[in-house]
Amino acid sequence: MDAVSQTMKRIIADRKKATPGVICVLHPYSKDLGFNPHVHVLATEGRLTKRNEWVNVNFFEYGKLRRIWQYELLTGIKANMPNTPETSQLIDSLFKKYENGFYVYAEKKLLNAKKAARYIGRYIRHPAIAESRITNFDEKANTVTFWYTRNGKRIETTIPALEFIDKLVKLIPDKNFKMIRYYGAYSRKTRKKLHNAITALTRDIPPLPIEEPEPVICSKCGTPMQLIGITRPS
Repeated sequence: MDAVSQTMKRIIADRKKATPGVICVLHPYSKDLGFNPHVHVLATEGRLTKRNEWVNVNFFEYGKLRRIWQYELLTGIKANMPNTPETSQLIDSLFKKYENGFYVYAEKKLLNAKKAARYIGRYIRHPAIAESRITNFDEKANTVTFWYTRNGKRIETTIPALEFIDKLVKLIPDKNFKMIRYYGAYSRKTRKKLHNAITALTRDIPPLPIEEPEPVICSKCGTPMQLIGITRPS
């Protein structure tokens, strides 16, 4: 997750003294409950300067993103592994094997606020498996049946109950290990500055025009209702 944060900072800040906001959510599992660690990333389309000013950045170069992610991840791994010829050989081989950088699944921009909220809520508190995906427990055979999707196809699998429990237990994080981490403008120290900067930006947006609506009749007294005003969400 630290490597992810550094990657997004280099992409968005572009070596300037500015801070983007980054939220990382670690998922150590795949849909079939296998071990497949990956990070979901939410990043601001811009950066906060030292003067508490907001600078928009709404284009991320995909090829550059892949290469920086590869560099930050591999150099971070190398720094935390024993300084041996085997470590250097492993890191060098991964740089050569993946010349275009490591794979990044870059979602399309979420333009709809409700869809964005649902997406964020889904992945921040996403369990390893939802109860709705567990279709059967056979007490006699002591097996569990559950399903997952792969390439758009539904796949059902049945495994021994103890193996199912073992898969879930392995995915429980260590005590005090943070599965969700906040960096840059989203960190506790900087979050208030980000809020103040964005609040100032919203003040510059002109108010919504108040148009005369179609008359609405009160369901209780039967008289036309009058428009008092329109409030826009903050």
